[in-house]
Amino acid sequence: MGVFIYFIGSALSTIFFFFSLDRDGAASSGITYGLSLACVLAPVATFLVWRRRTNSSFDPLTLFLLSQLLFLAGHQLLHVFFMDDSIQGILNGIFPTRTVNMALFMVFVSFVCFGGGALFRSLSINKIQIWKSPVNETLLRVQELICVRTGIILVAISAIPFIYSFSWYMSTISTGGYEAVYDPENAQSLFERIAFILMELSVPGAIFLIAGGKSRKIPLIVGCAVLFLYAAMNFIVGTRAHAIMPILAAAWVWHRRVSSLPALPTLLLGLFTIFVVFPVIAVVRSSGLSDKLAVDTLINAYAGLDNPIISILDEMGKSGLRITAWVYELVPIVRDYDYGKSYFFAILALIPNVFGGEHISSVNRLSLWITQAIRPEWALVGGGFGFSYLGEVYLNFGWYGVTIISFLLGWLIAGFVLKLARNQSCITLAYYGCVCAILTFYPRAETQQIIRNIVWYGAIPYFMAIILYKTRSAGSGRYGVAAGTARNIESANPRTRSGP
Repeated sequence: MGVFIYFIGSALSTIFFFFSLDRDGAASSGITYGLSLACVLAPVATFLVWRRRTNSSFDPLTLFLLSQLLFLAGHQLLHVFFMDDSIQGILNGIFPTRTVNMALFMVFVSFVCFGGGALFRSLSINKIQIWKSPVNETLLRVQELICVRTGIILVAISAIPFIYSFSWYMSTISTGGYEAVYDPENAQSLFERIAFILMELSVPGAIFLIAGGKSRKIPLIVGCAVLFLYAAMNFIVGTRAHAIMPILAAAWVWHRRVSSLPALPTLLLGLFTIFVVFPVIAVVRSSGLSDKLAVDTLINAYAGLDNPIISILDEMGKSGLRITAWVYELVPIVRDYDYGKSYFFAILALIPNVFGGEHISSVNRLSLWITQAIRPEWALVGGGFGFSYLGEVYLNFGWYGVTIISFLLGWLIAGFVLKLARNQSCITLAYYGCVCAILTFYPRAETQQIIRNIVWYGAIPYFMAIILYKTRSAGSGRYGVAAGTARNIESANPRTRSGP
């Protein structure tokens, strides 16, 4: 019933806004509030219906909804509660009203299509009849051991590159701050590029350790310590999303595999991170290293903010929404539709660039194009506005992409969440945790960045675990599984029905 109401409400709202905008309403500020309210309510409605359908309120889908809300609807949230006067309204008043309204409509359509895809996928299950594999304790112990071994290998591979990368970051930002990391004058050598690629393996290593550490304290401690160091490094540099996304993914893995996280403390910690830590980092990340580590500087930075809530929602909200507005203005007038070209370059990005020179995918980044189009002088010194999946789908296929690809994205994310609910595999859980750490940033990134990281830091560690599993299974037949198939990773026995 909830899904039916969602679809009817979404369809009626979309039709209403479509005809309102079609009658020259796009240039009217009167419809801006309604569109803003719709953009805020759409992900909230998706979450509520999803939770009712699956009895799950903390999973990769809900994390993706939160990311959408912050990066694509932060300004709408301020506008709905009349808190945007100090920032001159939605998108700081730099766009014409028509552009703002069309961008808001695009966000709304994307949100309801994404939610529609996820909820349509949820119709394949019944909340009281979610399939789960019976727990095979012997198989589970083997899988835990494989997860721990995979995590140890990944952490060991990344250890020296991590130390080197940490040193490089601290040296670079000690004088130039956050911007120095992207300055072309600080371009990385071949050795440094390899070190940075290997350093990122520390995240999947930590997630695999946590997934396999339920009955072992040391892997849990090591996994948490690695994530803490990784997050600390990124917080000091100023790359907040890279710091928090792996922690969210690891928290979900812990919640699913080790023990349920208490709702209220987890929520309060999340709010503290978003509305205290993030605004402070935004203020000090252009400072030198000594200032970033000085407690007085951090306290003064927070005290100097007029309103931390408005500050962070303004910064995060406009970062994704303005990409949508710029793309709407530039495509197809200045740049023609790509018709899938950016996704082709995303596939080429899977090939590591360790031989120097510009990678063909790198020079065709959409984030580089939008920066050169809007602020070319900033692009010359390594600056950038980033991008978003919504801007990319519109640039490639226009409104058809906004509707169809958003629906498919929701369907796919919901699909892998529901698939995981049907088995007890900690190896599969670790893999999905690695993917979650990357995919959650998709509302603020382009496909090229996402798909490369999913393969390098999700699929490769997963297949490494499968190889270890096959090797161990081939050496002994006492685990009750046929050696060598990925399906055995997910389930050892026929499925039976049980409650969630």
